[in-house]
Amino acid sequence: MDAKVVFLSSIVAFAAAPSAVGQGVPPSGGVMVPPDSPLVPPDLSSGSELERYNDTYLDLHGGDLDEALVPFSLFPNGSEASLALASAFGLSIAVAAGGEGYTINAAHKIGVPGIIAEVSGNGLWGEESVGEMTAGVERVMKHLGMIPGPVTPAAQERPQVVRMWVPPAPVSGLWYPAQELSEPVAAGAQLGEIRDVFGKVLATIPSQMPGFILYRLTSLSVNKGEALLGVATPMVEK
Repeated sequence: MDAKVVFLSSIVAFAAAPSAVGQGVPPSGGVMVPPDSPLVPPDLSSGSELERYNDTYLDLHGGDLDEALVPFSLFPNGSEASLALASAFGLSIAVAAGGEGYTINAAHKIGVPGIIAEVSGNGLWGEESVGEMTAGVERVMKHLGMIPGPVTPAAQERPQVVRMWVPPAPVSGLWYPAQELSEPVAAGAQLGEIRDVFGKVLATIPSQMPGFILYRLTSLSVNKGEALLGVATPMVEK
């Protein structure tokens, strides 16, 4: 299989052919991506042409600087090819993402399956988290036929598929979460509260969904409209 894949990090993106990636050699088409530039090789006139060069898209994340998380993947809801990528990558939780604003959704619209992989958090890295991300990329490359293997097997054959509900902060203030990562919550349970600098409660955040805490904001200060946390609810598979 002549598989091609885009790997995206916060700094470098490249379009890779098996001959280059399989030998550990960065392809000559590797490009630095300034924040205000589109993710396309230099010879493309627009991002809409990306599907001519790539058939798989991986968006690799380490969580935001103010965000703690349980490792998870996101894939476009309804895309079986993308769910297969998430299964191959090997993180134990896969979020069925819908709506606009996701790079994977844009890729899905032009027929390119993809996932976002989230590992670590709070701007931290270590050998374990880097190894987890690297092993996931290798498993995807094996899944696509880019490398012969062997690769480190995933801990499970298929991830737990969930939907995620993310409440925004209704006011600006100081955020005091009431739940820990992975902690189960019931619908209506208090997830935390926002107070002012004198301790007055400005808002309480009840959960609209049952599930468990997938990620949460770890900074004390929060702005109105900012995402506070993610509640993951397991989906019933048909």
